[in-house]
Amino acid sequence: MHENIVIGGSMGGLVCRYALKKMESTEYIEEQEALNPGGIIGHDTNLFISFDVPQQGANVPLSLQLVIEELYNDSILKEYVLDFRNQLYSSASKTLATNHIRGLINNNYNEYYPSYPEVKRNQFLADLEALRTEEDGNSVYPGECRIISVANRSGRGIRQHYVSPGNSKTGNRGCKWGWEYRF
Repeated sequence: MHENIVIGGSMGGLVCRYALKKMESTEYIEEQEALNPGGIIGHDTNLFISFDVPQQGANVPLSLQLVIEELYNDSILKEYVLDFRNQLYSSASKTLATNHIRGLINNNYNEYYPSYPEVKRNQFLADLEALRTEEDGNSVYPGECRIISVANRSGRGIRQHYVSPGNSKTGNRGCKWGWEYRF
């Protein structure tokens, strides 16, 4: 019987998604059966809700990242942008951003390849990819629980129209409720 409801927002939603998918893997289940014979195996989750989770990555414009970097390099303005720069170089930012300035700087600002995902993002995506199996249709999303995803923006820079209570849009994984559903 599935008892748990898991809710994750922003990066926490990605962590939850990865953890639930990992707990469905054959390797994990076999390991748990050996450690805890007769115990609960898997995640025992009925519902996973992700709220404002950048499932496909966060788009932080490189132009904004470059401005922060240039202002930081200016000795007079350094103290004013230090917090922004620290956030930009945080582990979470480097993992979530589809393109990160660090990849661009490491490529010597090559104009033909203007953006690169950061190493942490590539590793996170590789870890997710490793959990795909044919049994679950090669999905990188948990398959043994209902999934609801709510997002307040389109990801395309266009305004979303309000969905009134009682109305819903449905995505290809049965996601209901909110402004936009992308899975």
